[in-house]
Amino acid sequence: MDDLILKELASYMEFREHLNQQFDRMNSVYQTLKLHNNLNDVPLLHLDLAEIYSLRTGSKVYYSCFIDLHHYEFSSFFSFFDILYLEFKEVLESQSNDFIELDSEFENVKEQFKIIDQMLKDKIDSMKAI
Repeated sequence: MDDLILKELASYMEFREHLNQQFDRMNSVYQTLKLHNNLNDVPLLHLDLAEIYSLRTGSKVYYSCFIDLHHYEFSSFFSFFDILYLEFKEVLESQSNDFIELDSEFENVKEQFKIIDQMLKDKIDSMKAI
């Protein structure tokens, strides 16, 4: 395997890891919100959301570098993610315990994440086979 392919492989692996971190942090915040009845008990969630948004921005930078990944699955993931992020902010700002919309948006992100994670895994596996 030549150096150019190794660098490209490493970049795809880093992108996949970055997306996993983004999803894991969002999942952590989601689980925290679902476990707490009183949102005043979780003031650090705003900081968590800032970190998540930073991870999302980094993921978008990676994504912009991989033209071959510009498929609707990835754009849908980022769109669903942005909607979920705004829903998190709404829940925190309104201090509402109504999670119906949040649950629905989280499921959208989770399902779309599974799709793009598998796409990246397949791409990385195919590159390793070269």
